[in-house]
Amino acid sequence: MAAIKRTLPSLRDALHVATSLWLFTADDMFSIMIPNVVCSLLIAVTGSPFGPAIAYTQLAARTHAVVAWVWINLLFFNVSNQLQDESIAEDRENKPWRPLASRRISQPQARVLYMALWPTVWVISSLTGGILPSISLQLLGFAYNELQMGEQWWFRNCINAGGYISFLLGAVQAALGTFRLQYSELALRWLLLVAGAVTTGIHAMDLYDQVGDAKRERKTIPLVWGDRWARRSIVTSVSLVSLNAARAIGAGSSASAGPSIVLAAVIAARLTERAPACVREDKTTFKIWCLWIISLYLVPVLDTLIVRTTTMQPPRR
Repeated sequence: MAAIKRTLPSLRDALHVATSLWLFTADDMFSIMIPNVVCSLLIAVTGSPFGPAIAYTQLAARTHAVVAWVWINLLFFNVSNQLQDESIAEDRENKPWRPLASRRISQPQARVLYMALWPTVWVISSLTGGILPSISLQLLGFAYNELQMGEQWWFRNCINAGGYISFLLGAVQAALGTFRLQYSELALRWLLLVAGAVTTGIHAMDLYDQVGDAKRERKTIPLVWGDRWARRSIVTSVSLVSLNAARAIGAGSSASAGPSIVLAAVIAARLTERAPACVREDKTTFKIWCLWIISLYLVPVLDTLIVRTTTMQPPRR
């Protein structure tokens, strides 16, 4: 009985730590974690647009590596962002469930965690693949948080684009189990397409947080350009990117951009409604925008599958 009583506090402490780590990354499950894990594995299986493909029998083994790489890098980036004094004050109003805002852990404890994550990220990335994208994320996080470049809309959007590309490339490297990728012309065009899409549309996540950003005096596009022009710019971005996606990367089938076009139409319809802005609706729109980014990730994959299907020879009778 005494042993059980000693064990229970240990289990509670372990659960408390695990929950705290989860809460650091919970907000980005839909925008970063799930898209990169799923899409990188599909890219690895089809071999498009980076050439070599893994066998289906390797899928389960590589899934663990991808999940580990994406989550540990996301945790590092988010701890760096959330331990800032301004971030804690903002989160207490907008996201009070976060570990520092809810006082689950103290700021000194978060700094210790941040320093401990440096070598942890390097070790995991050196085992799974994706070391250079991991370094890229660390540099971007330093620029975003320590240099406060995330407070200006232009740098904010560009750094976010770099982050999206780094997460994607790192996840693909982890899925393929390599430290280097073969960058074909298709791959380079596709990466430029995704980077352009994020740079010109990532402020969809700023639409529903204008009150908090205004209090922090953060210069996001909705606050600098105005809400109406910010929405129009997102509509323009998703429309132009989707309609030209297949042609821009040199895909063999224009149908590969079909899901992107459909989702772009949904986003455009939501953002051009005359109803007053609503935080809940804007959050939903951002989730749809995240699905739209996923559809761009999968354009080369869909193109490969469509081309393979259409070029298959019918069985002889």
